[in-house]
Amino acid sequence: MFPLALFVLPLQWGADPVDPVDVLSPGGALRLHVESVERDGEGPGVYSLFEGDTERWRAELPFHLSDIWLGPDGGAFGCGVAHSPETYFELVVAQLDPEGKVLFDERTTMRSPRAIHGSPTPQPRGLVPDPANDRVWVRVFDGYAPDGFESWWGYRLSTGERIGAIEPERDLRAPFQQGKRSLRVDQACPSQARTSC
Repeated sequence: MFPLALFVLPLQWGADPVDPVDVLSPGGALRLHVESVERDGEGPGVYSLFEGDTERWRAELPFHLSDIWLGPDGGAFGCGVAHSPETYFELVVAQLDPEGKVLFDERTTMRSPRAIHGSPTPQPRGLVPDPANDRVWVRVFDGYAPDGFESWWGYRLSTGERIGAIEPERDLRAPFQQGKRSLRVDQACPSQARTSC
């Protein structure tokens, strides 16, 4: 009986638990508290928006966002990974309005990894908010991409509309592949990311 318990425990407790997180708006007037319902963060999440010590709203949503940007009005944008019995795992990109209603919930089916013990792909790598230009970039790595470059998926903050994708790493490598030895700071960010799409 004892050896069986040693075998079962790693299966049950193998994934690291996801801790609750607090995200602050620019200026810190608002705070979004996020807790995962599932231990591994791949299920629903409980979201609470606070203004000071006053809770403005609380909701359980069908996804847990691991990377979140909170706007000054209380609207939020984020990405994460959700478990789906039908499709294995899904990459989730979602936006919440200032009242906690889901404006959009975009799902991309993740494929099994190419390597043993690898992660499902595509994997979210974080957010690059650009509120001055009404957009946010979701950094995504796809293990099946032939060149291995990270893509940045663009979305309008005002509407959630998908505005395309760029590959900044490819743009950064090009000058060096052409024999340049240095790169100015204004060249480090691809032109598509500097100007509106």
